[in-house]
Parts: sequence; C-alpha cells; structure tokens
Amino acid sequence: MKTYFFLPVLFCLYFNVTAQNIEFKKSNFPDDPKGFKAALEAKKEGDYQFYQADNTSGQGLVYYYYALPEYLKAQEFNPNEADLNYKIGVCYLQTLYKTRAEDYLKKAYELNPKVAGDIYSQLAQAYHENQHWDEAKEFYIKHEAYLKSPASEKAYNDREGEVKMAQKHIKECDYGKSYMKQPLNVTVTNIGDTINTIFPEYNVIINADESVMMFTSQRTGSTGETAEDSHDEFAFHCEDIYVTSSTNEKWGKVINIGAPVNTNINDATIAIAPDGHTVLTYSDQVGMGDLFECNLEGSTWTKPKRMNDNINSPYHESSASFSYDGKSLYFTSNRPDNNVGDHDIYVSHWDEELQDWGKAKNLGPTINTEYSEHGVFAHPDGHALYFSSKGHETMGGFDIFKSEWDETTETWGKPKNIGYPINGPDNDVGFVVSASGKHGYISAYHSDSRGKEDIYRIDFPTGTIEHLTLLKGHVFDSKTKKPVLAKIEIIDLTKHKIIATFKSTSTTGHYLVSLPAGKNYAIEIESDGYIFHSENFNLPKTDGYHEKELDVYLDKIEIGKKMVLKNIFFDYDKSTLRPESKDELEILKKFMLENPTIKIEISGHTDNRGSHDYNVKLSEDRAHVVVDDLVAHGIDKARLEYKGYGEDQPIAPNDTEENMQLNRRTELKIIGK
Repeated sequence: MKTYFFLPVLFCLYFNVTAQNIEFKKSNFPDDPKGFKAALEAKKEGDYQFYQADNTSGQGLVYYYYALPEYLKAQEFNPNEADLNYKIGVCYLQTLYKTRAEDYLKKAYELNPKVAGDIYSQLAQAYHENQHWDEAKEFYIKHEAYLKSPASEKAYNDREGEVKMAQKHIKECDYGKSYMKQPLNVTVTNIGDTINTIFPEYNVIINADESVMMFTSQRTGSTGETAEDSHDEFAFHCEDIYVTSSTNEKWGKVINIGAPVNTNINDATIAIAPDGHTVLTYSDQVGMGDLFECNLEGSTWTKPKRMNDNINSPYHESSASFSYDGKSLYFTSNRPDNNVGDHDIYVSHWDEELQDWGKAKNLGPTINTEYSEHGVFAHPDGHALYFSSKGHETMGGFDIFKSEWDETTETWGKPKNIGYPINGPDNDVGFVVSASGKHGYISAYHSDSRGKEDIYRIDFPTGTIEHLTLLKGHVFDSKTKKPVLAKIEIIDLTKHKIIATFKSTSTTGHYLVSLPAGKNYAIEIESDGYIFHSENFNLPKTDGYHEKELDVYLDKIEIGKKMVLKNIFFDYDKSTLRPESKDELEILKKFMLENPTIKIEISGHTDNRGSHDYNVKLSEDRAHVVVDDLVAHGIDKARLEYKGYGEDQPIAPNDTEENMQLNRRTELKIIGK
C-alpha cells in the first residue's frame, strides 16, 4: 500500500537573507570549474528525477526521494540559486520530511519572488506543515489572488478548483490555530525499538483488551524477498504483517505472522475482530485492491479469503472495521455509485440466512464529504466511530474525527475533530483506541521516529473511561480441564435478540466479548455433548469500564450433573416468570430437542429468609412454572420433573446479600439419558 526509500539525515540549512540569486552558470564559478561541473551534473540528475515524478503515475512520488540527494549535493556547492532551493522545498513537501521544506522555499522566494508560478502555494504549504498558521494563511491568500489573476490562466487547467482548495486551506489554518490553543491532555509516545525500525511501520490494529497488536511493515526479511535484498538495508521490501502480544502493557517480541497470511506480494493489516480471532487484510493482487478475511483456527491462521462482492468492487477498498458484535462491517471504498466524494465510508450487515455480508450502504453526507475518508475504526463500546477525513473541520491533510451513535434516531452524529496533538497539519490516518479508552495507537512520522513512519501510543487522562465490560476467559472441560471449542451467544434480554455470536478457540479455549453498557445481557455458552452454561450481566448506562475474567467449565451430559439457569427471573416473592426469562427458556427447549433422550429435573431454591414451608412452596411453584413452559412449547412432560428445595441446598453462606442472591436460583439437573 505504501512505498518508501531511504533518505539520509541531511544537514541544516543556513542562509543569508541578503544573498543574491546565483544561477548555475560556468561564469559564476570561475575559481572551481571541477566543483561546478560535479554540482551541475547533480542538479541535472535531480531535474531528471524531479520531472519523472510529475510524468509518472502510481508510485511517481518516489522520484522526489531520488531527486533530493542530487539536489542537496548541488545546493552544498551553490546554496544561492532560487530554482534549486525551490525544487528542494517541493521535494521535501512530497516526502515524510515535510517540515524541512520551509527554509528552502523561504530562501527561494527571497532570492526570486517569481521563481515559480506556484511559489505562494508551495511556501504556504511549508508554513502550514510547521504550524506557522498566520504565515501560511498569508501566502494561501496570495495564492488565491494569483489564481484569480490573468497570469495564472495558462498555468492552471482548473483554476476554479484550485481557488476552492486555497480557500479550504485558509480555513484549515484558522481551525489549526484554534485547536492548538486548546490542546488535548494526552501524551504521545513512540512505543520503541521492540516494534519500530528504520523501516516504516503502519496500519496498527489491536484487539479489544489490548493484548494483541498487529501492524504492517516494509522491513528487511519480508516474505518473498530475494536473498540479495535481505542483505540490503535500503532495498525495497514488500509489505508483511507482524504480530506482538502485551503483558502488563509491555509489548513483546515482534513475529512475522508468516504464511499463508503473508505472501510473495504486499500484504497489509486492515482490521481485527474485538476477540482477536478474525483478521482482515489488504492485497492488490486483484484489481485496485481488495479486502480478505482469515480466521484463527486452533493456533494457526487460515489462508486469506477474498470477501464477497458486496464488500469488494472493481475499485479500491482501503480500510475496514468490525462492530463490537461482529454483525456490521464498516469499510471505505471509492466505488463511484452513490459516493459523496472520493473514498467514502460504507456499512454492510451480516446476513444470517446467507451466512455472508449483505449489500453495502453509504453512510451518507453526515459522515462522508466531497473529499476522502479513510481509516475507519468502530470502537468496542458500540457508540463511537473514528475515521480520517480530508473534509469536515480539518487542520490540514487527513485529520481524525469521532462520530457518536444516536440510539433514538439510529444514525451517526456530526463528526468532531478529536484535536491537537493527535491531529496535525500532515496526514493523520489509522487511529485505533483500546476498549478501556486508556490508550490509542497511530502511525506517524515525528522527530523521534526511528526512520520513517513509527507506531505511537497515545495515553489519555485517567478520568477518561468507556462504558463497557470486557468479558474474557477460557472454556474448559470440567473433568479433563482441556480447552473446549464452544459457541458463545450474547443476547439482549430486553429485545429478545441474539446480538453477537463468537467462538472460543480449540487450542486454548480463549474467548473475549465486548458488552456495551446500557443493556441486560444473557451469555449462553454451548458445545456438542455438554450441558450449556449461562451468565447474566445487567449493565446500566452509567456503568464504567470493567474487565471481568470468567473461566467456564462445561459438564458433559451425564446423570447427576447440574447447572444454574442464570437467566430465569421471577417477580419478587412470586412464581411469575419475568419477560427476560424468555430467551433462556428458548435455549433450554433447544437443548432438550437436540438431546431427545435425556430427562431433567428443574429445581427451585431460596435463601434462608422466611419460613421453611413457605420457601419450599415458593421454590416448587417456580420450578413448576418452568416445566409448564417447556411442555407448552412441545417438550414431552415425561422427560421433565420439578421440585422445590427451599433453603435446604445453599451454594453459598446466607451471610451477605450477594450470597443470598446466589442461593435464590433455578437449576437444571440431568436425571436420565
């Protein structure tokens, strides 16, 4: 997706503001003909590469990197030619090292204010990159005036478009100045040599609990490179995907993810599911670039499979993100149908019937602009959508914006610029945030970068928290303690709707699910040959961020085995089933149908408050109601028994309200196979 070439650290530029423009003519250097000849050759070679950049499509910008060393050799001999300083400045503006352009363009302008027709524009951009807002605005205004003059008629084919862009840049200067007056209380830190190298690292993605990071790098040792290239520190290297894991917020050894994910061509990270078990990659092996999916099966990744034509098109799909429940996929594409601008953000929803992604829908003009949107990221809280845009109220290039989901209108709200110093005048793309909201990650080039783009961590204030619970752990066999491949369903008990389905891994039993606050959830865990397991999480909207670890031990379907039905609810002191019980009863019915020979006992239990006789009667009535519901839904009555035990079989001391709640329960027991 990106190509970079090595550029050595270059000397600082000093100049005399009273210097005269000295052209590269032999007569201007009578005392050093040999030095003049070498410098002139260097400038000519630089000019060749410079004009190649203008006349070459695709990777043409790389020629600016080729031109720069040649121009700098010539400039060291003759620092006072306007044209040469202008071209060095232009080259820098087309590289990662944009902030170095200002001094050269300033000098070019002072040596010859008419050095080039676009000198106002180029100098404005250079000021812009260095956050010199007033100077940048001044020269954008001069550039706009020049565009409206007859002098620019032959120089610009689209003067109207150029005028519009100049006006946009003027506004960007105002926004930038405003954002910098109210900087975010964040710390931006290079995450160090464990991850970053002299080569570019970018497209960082993390799973919800920030335990796994993947990223793309063009470093030596990439898959498919030649033996010759592997020993050449500055050769071109294909994009490969790398992975690392975190312990106590420290990233471990970086590992090339290897085949079959990495191939002999460019392979780049795009998205990771919140549980870390599905990854999307980018490859340009077909058309202009498509998205591929690979899954973690056991301890290995499957071969990337091209996603369907609702996601991929003959055009360019450049970024994507899963929703917290895995039911929606947000992605960017420059397909021309219904596009607001260049690359727009689309959403596709999972089609349960087809078991594939459905037709994509453009998110519309609230999110998308007439310019480009890239780097979409849906936060695990289900309420925040981050993306990069050249539109909206940007301070230059791509800025990162945040939109909030409105549950009432079921639409995304007006995006807001997340601010400085995360955003700057250059392109800020590919921002991800941990589920906790404590950390963000982005790739960028800063003064402390190891070479090219590095990955940086953004630490947010400790008071910044998200409203969700991360439930994670492992699923094991209760006897063997070996991992179990299980299906995990997340159910909204208010809407009686399965909102997400996940799986534990077969090699470790690991699972991770994100539960945004504001819902009453049932968690149902099932696997063939086992009694299902249920959990309940009722999370108010005001609930903050929590990480809960829960290892689940499933019992084989054997006589005498029990499990608590944690999503069977009764009104206080009554045997009336509450509506939230519907989903657990459906799962219980399904369990009986899938295992047609088993017989079960449904038992009711209470705490020790109240009389024994009353507790036995209440618990028996509640168990009876559950059995009646199963019979009403087609389960043979001969397979069902019910009994009330009152307070006789506590599973915890009746000494706290929490323990008493554990004792107030409905149980399932296998009594026949």
